[in-house]
Amino acid sequence: SIDESEMKKCEDMDYEQRQGWIEKQFQLTDDRTLQRLIDLEEQRDGMMKIERNIKELRTLFEELQILVIDQQALIDAVAENVEQAMDDVKKGRNNLEKGEDNMKKARKMKCWCVLCVLIILVVAMLALFGDKIFGGS
Repeated sequence: SIDESEMKKCEDMDYEQRQGWIEKQFQLTDDRTLQRLIDLEEQRDGMMKIERNIKELRTLFEELQILVIDQQALIDAVAENVEQAMDDVKKGRNNLEKGEDNMKKARKMKCWCVLCVLIILVVAMLALFGDKIFGGS
């Protein structure tokens, strides 16, 4: 833009000086326009690069989402297996407790059976040999 002081200088110039000044102004304008065009091209290139990076980031997030979904299925399967294992451990513990109780009962039963057999043997011995032991005829 031309200010008032530039206009006064222009009035004091002859035709050729004014033509030179006008050409200089056009040249400055062309240089500024060219520089602005270069700046805009660089800005556009930067925006295109940002757009490519955003598209790449979007692709990465989509791939990550697929991986998370796949991993979630595995995690669910592992969780289900852990729950099943916990149930099996509880059942195993219950079976061991029942087995221990049955073993105790069986041991008591063996003791009673041995005692009964001993009593029967003693009675049989007394019946057979009681006369000889107690001095009977």
